[in-house]
Amino acid sequence: MPNILQIQYTTTFGVARMLGLEAAKRKVKAYVRIQQPFYETSSKGSVETDDPKPAGTLGIWWHETLRGLAAIEDLNLVVLRVGLVYGPYTPYGIIATGINVASVYGYLKRPMKSMWSPGKNANNTIHVDDVSGAAWAASLWIDKTGRKAANDAAGVPIQFHNDKSFVKEHPDIPAPTQTPVAPLFNLTDDSNNTLLSVGEVVTSFFGTTFEFFNLVESTMLKFVDDIEEINEQHVSGWTEMLQNSTPPITSTPLTAYMDKYALEKHVVALPNAKFKEAIGYQLKYPKFSHEAIKDIVDKWKAEGSWPIVG
Repeated sequence: MPNILQIQYTTTFGVARMLGLEAAKRKVKAYVRIQQPFYETSSKGSVETDDPKPAGTLGIWWHETLRGLAAIEDLNLVVLRVGLVYGPYTPYGIIATGINVASVYGYLKRPMKSMWSPGKNANNTIHVDDVSGAAWAASLWIDKTGRKAANDAAGVPIQFHNDKSFVKEHPDIPAPTQTPVAPLFNLTDDSNNTLLSVGEVVTSFFGTTFEFFNLVESTMLKFVDDIEEINEQHVSGWTEMLQNSTPPITSTPLTAYMDKYALEKHVVALPNAKFKEAIGYQLKYPKFSHEAIKDIVDKWKAEGSWPIVG
């Protein structure tokens, strides 16, 4: 059975590199890489020239894809390092799951609680429409500018964070001593969201509150290895909502299940000034709001994915 490094090398790095090589071969005008926020950034904010630590094995290999792509010199590459993505028809990620879980506690008329008091850790967000809009703006910029000039204007050295012994056995991965450069921009909205502010927005939308477990409770929960036990209350509540929906919902891509990554504490602080200044993009959704959540839920209801309950 292949180990986790081999799996990530093949399915994360390998796929990205093959796509990048083919794009360079075909001389595509723009290759925009959307980089998910699998980093533990500085609480004060990690600008593009900072080198935040990748979060876990997944983060390390997503970061390694940047090194692999940046090393392809003929690739018209630009990287968008996004915040926590949310929006219509976006059922994945921490924000989507948080919306689903908050709806359960609104339904149960109970507060939604977190282990990570006081919740001041940054959770910067970005609407999916702004991800697509920014990707288009970035593609026009890199097409006009070209890779070399783009590197000069916005290039960032992509530092090494991987297992040296594993990398040395795979010559298609840039060597640990190599530091390829690529134009890179943070992409977040203007909310400067934290865990607390996101929690308060989503819970208040569903008529409940966002609170924290006390010290004893949160300490005990952090030592619970059984994720199923932590998820039991809101997953069973979500199942009840689906069953009691009018009409009942038997299949949906949405879930209230929070995996290990979602339950952990994360700091996602990615200032957006460089992108707005260099590209001139204007955010369509500068703030994370009730209006945005209503739009998301209404569209999920329209497609039959969201429970309609009293």
